[in-house]
Amino acid sequence: VEEATQLFLNILRGERTQAQHDALVVNAGCAIHCFEQHLPIQDSIAKAQESLQSGKAYQLCKKLIEMQ
Repeated sequence: VEEATQLFLNILRGERTQAQHDALVVNAGCAIHCFEQHLPIQDSIAKAQESLQSGKAYQLCKKLIEMQ
């Protein structure tokens, strides 16, 4: 579990392949769309992309891990 956590954090930090990036953005976009169904899927994916690029996704993930 710890190894998977580190891998995921590395991907969020930008240490990733294009395929990992694409999979993460699409999956996160789908998750956002589940909670914000009023958004078109393309907007949900764009929101995920912005969160990843800005570092917000990484910071939130780290915060959640620290809370455990």
